[in-house]
This record gives sequence, structure tokens and C-alpha cells, in this order.
Amino acid sequence: MHGLKQYIQEYEKARRLEWLNSYYVDIGNFYTGLGLGSAVRYGENIPSNFATSTGLLIGGKSNMVELDRKSSTFGWDIHGGVYFNAIGYFYLYKESKRLGYEFDRPHLLPIVNVGATFYWKDVSLGLDIFPSGTTATNPRAASFARMSLIWSFE
Repeated sequence: MHGLKQYIQEYEKARRLEWLNSYYVDIGNFYTGLGLGSAVRYGENIPSNFATSTGLLIGGKSNMVELDRKSSTFGWDIHGGVYFNAIGYFYLYKESKRLGYEFDRPHLLPIVNVGATFYWKDVSLGLDIFPSGTTATNPRAASFARMSLIWSFE
């Protein structure tokens, strides 16, 4: 995963607005794919990191790297992003087919997410919501959320 901060604006009271673009390549026996995305976040006392997310169940968050601005005070952010994932292989689809479920596997998956993260010392607690709408090919689409608790220890 690689990210590039396109824009950073500092405000008073340790608040910051960031716009970031990222891409990833993932090769494995559970998931193989690639993706790119763009996200915005605004917060107070946020670490100087890349808060990226692919939006997939297997997607990792690289939001505890580059913690050069760790603070012992409480921090928070609100964020949102748009991501596009090209799926080569996903074990959950293969296993669902084996169990008899019939559906067409998407090859290109657009994802939108919004969320919030709270920071304190070496710990972050985040909630990401992935709203989904119904389409002609997927009339029962549903939203889902992901909660993350990350502890960075040295």
C-alpha cells in the first residue's frame, strides 16, 4: 500500500485537514486484487500518518504508521473516501459457490466510506461505515461497518 498526501492545511488548536490518494496491490491465497482511492480527513491532534482503507473485509488500515506526531493528548478525526477495487480472487466468493450460492462475482468494486477515529497515545479506535445502495443486479445490497482497535507498541 502506498499513499501520497496531496494537500495538508493546518488550523489553530492542533486541527488539520488532509487530502490523500493511495493505491495498493495485494497477492495472497485469501484475496488477490488491486485498488486505488482518494480520501479526506479532518481532526484534532491526529498523527501524521496515512489513514488508508480499501473498503473490503480483508482491507487493512495503515493508520498506525509514521507516528511522528504522536501525542499524549486525546485526538480525533472524521474521514471519508472513495475507492475502486479490482478483484482477481476472493476466497469468500469461491467458498460461497462451493456451498451452492449462485451469484455473479463482481470484478470491479467501487466503495464509499465515512468514519471517525479516536487517538490516545499508542491506541486508536475507529469506526468505518460503508453505505451501499441497491442496484438492478443486486437488489438486496446492504451497508456494513468495520470497527478497529489498534495498539502500536514498541
